Amino acid sequence: MKDYQLRALLRVVETGSIRAAARTLQLSQPAVTKAIRELEAEVDAPLVLRSSRGVGLTESGRQLAMRARLAQG
Repeated sequence: MKDYQLRALLRVVETGSIRAAARTLQLSQPAVTKAIRELEAEVDAPLVLRSSRGVGLTESGRQLAMRARLAQG
């Protein structure tokens, strides 16, 4: 797990969308999507639920986000 991947996940949680997270991180939307997908591959579980209304977290995503917040203190 890399720091930029966890930052991307936390920003997606905070903003509610990948596009908004990308803007605040000053990254492209594909870069944020890639970071999330890399995290999902690493933990071997889906982390976000994508929909036309934005994104939500799976239970695995909620747990990882909670731990990432603690780690980033």
